[in-house]
Amino acid sequence: MTTKKTMGWLKFICLLAMLGMVNRSFAGNYNWDANGSEAGSGGTGTWDVVSALWTNAPNTWVSWPNSNPNADTALFSGAPGGVVTIAPGQTIYVNAMKIGTTSTVNYRFTGGDVNSVLAFSGTEPKVYVGVNNMTLNNGNAPTFTNLTINTGSGVTFLTSAGHFVFSGDSRFTGSGLVTIGITNVGGWFGSTSYLQSTNNAGFSGGFAVNSLSALCTETLLSALAANSLGTGRTS
Repeated sequence: MTTKKTMGWLKFICLLAMLGMVNRSFAGNYNWDANGSEAGSGGTGTWDVVSALWTNAPNTWVSWPNSNPNADTALFSGAPGGVVTIAPGQTIYVNAMKIGTTSTVNYRFTGGDVNSVLAFSGTEPKVYVGVNNMTLNNGNAPTFTNLTINTGSGVTFLTSAGHFVFSGDSRFTGSGLVTIGITNVGGWFGSTSYLQSTNNAGFSGGFAVNSLSALCTETLLSALAANSLGTGRTS
């Protein structure tokens, strides 16, 4: 026999489920603005779950929506860029990261301590560079240091013509595949991703190098240290 009280609880549970579905349906673009007052400024700061350092609408400052699974894109622009520190002891969930709108943007992503985690979440996570020429020669290749990168279900690092650097004190965790790719944008350019870490010995996700382009472009994965490729398959 179903009582009114039971029916009330069922309605309440259904309402919570519906709210959860609504929350997951909102995917947004959030611009990193570390000074908290000037949209489009970018800059150096700490990426945490409470500080209102993001704009998702004109003159609307919010904290990072750290939901898991995540459907949001973190946009990093503003010359000259800066150092973005994942807060000590925190796990930041993100679906996509877009780095740079000009070739003068220079961003470094680092951990505040050994427990700082950048976790890729949601559908088809990716990190991509928005312009050409984000290279080591220019000193502005996106770099990940002192940071644990959780690959989730798999993450793609994508660039039109530039490089990624994973320094010696970075590490990959999880079982999701890391795809290194290049897009059609940017013409006849190449891309290299540098693995300098010796901390990937326990990483089982593996690496795949794929041009993802109809053009004749060169895509390279340079493993520069022992254990940098982990235990998974590299193709």
